[in-house]
Amino acid sequence: MYLIFLDSDVDTLMKHLKQSYISFKRTWCSDSTYKITFNIKNGKRCKTVTKDNELIDALFLNGNDKRVLFCGERGIGKSQLFRHIAKRWMKGEILKDFMLVYLQLPYVPKGANILEETLKLLKHEICQQACQELSSHFKEKKSIVMLDGINDWSRLTTDSNIDNRNTDTLTVENLLKGNPEHFKNMRIWISSVNIEENQELVQGLYTKVELTGFTNKQREEFIRQEMSGKSWKITSYVEKLLWKADTPSIEDALERREENFPTRSPLITRFITSSYLTLNGRDRDQLAKHLLNFITHMSDTIKFFIESKNFDILACLLKVGTKTVDEYKKYAQMLQMKELVFRQSGSDYYEEAILHLLKTLDETGRKPYSVEVYNANPIRLLSYLPKVEKQVVFYNAQFSEDPDCMQIANTNKIKFRKI
Repeated sequence: MYLIFLDSDVDTLMKHLKQSYISFKRTWCSDSTYKITFNIKNGKRCKTVTKDNELIDALFLNGNDKRVLFCGERGIGKSQLFRHIAKRWMKGEILKDFMLVYLQLPYVPKGANILEETLKLLKHEICQQACQELSSHFKEKKSIVMLDGINDWSRLTTDSNIDNRNTDTLTVENLLKGNPEHFKNMRIWISSVNIEENQELVQGLYTKVELTGFTNKQREEFIRQEMSGKSWKITSYVEKLLWKADTPSIEDALERREENFPTRSPLITRFITSSYLTLNGRDRDQLAKHLLNFITHMSDTIKFFIESKNFDILACLLKVGTKTVDEYKKYAQMLQMKELVFRQSGSDYYEEAILHLLKTLDETGRKPYSVEVYNANPIRLLSYLPKVEKQVVFYNAQFSEDPDCMQIANTNKIKFRKI
């Protein structure tokens, strides 16, 4: 069933776009630290802000560039920020004069056209008439197109049939090169893990926003928001963990705390707070220790999470902690003939990390002994499954009302169960 907006006004189109972001209702983004670098007439000017409202205001009040590159380490909160902005736009809190399109690049094929990808968001039939109507809306209305995850662009796509028709100026590639000639009201926001690796893709002038993660105060506020009622206990627990660094002086400990990525990462903080509520004593301390040291002790951390069968966090850590594709594959291959259990696959970040892991296992020919998945929509997951020795079981499968039609290879023994 397709939403109908052809020949309708821009307000109707925006209403349909907002409906496509309903899944972001539970998205919550804490305050973080953002270092902004603007291009000015005589060089560059820098500004640091610590709230998303301040960030948006700065980009419009001080920035002349219509393209903005958001960069930072994996797990520092780039995707969460984009989804939080989309949620706030959906609720009418910000950017009221703009039409906002959020696209996850891992699911966008190379050569894809923004108009067609927007029609997919709207669950509208992709046809010439619809593309032309949507194009006129983009020309008429101020808009922001958020391209999230340039590093993993097309990594998880299953669509190889690209037809740009007569709208090739709005391909992702051309948006990365500069603002399209006929769409002067369009702003492009891009997220990237490593700006240096993407210099060839993102060309010309752009404003740079570097996400550096939590300060100590922001981490405390994050814990308070996430875990109301027990926040002081968890905050105290996390602080004790951070001060157990094997350093010879307080000054060295402070320096290490500010520079150490795990202590600044919202993702790692979320894992630690969650483990505090679900584990006890030694198990909890061991998990927290490995989370805080996983960058410097990657092999030991991965072995620990395999042995403890915490594959949800493992999938996320592999995505966050590995620097190259080869390094990722090396650690993923350690899952050969393991019994994989994913209990958090219904969450956006977990789901993407799990899909990435399953696809890598398939590409490298590594075969898990079995796979169990809880509370997930199996339609997408089934497209990435590697060959499995025993069986794949989906517990409490969540089928969407309008699932995409996909060809599913009947190479696995697949079962559905309710518990």
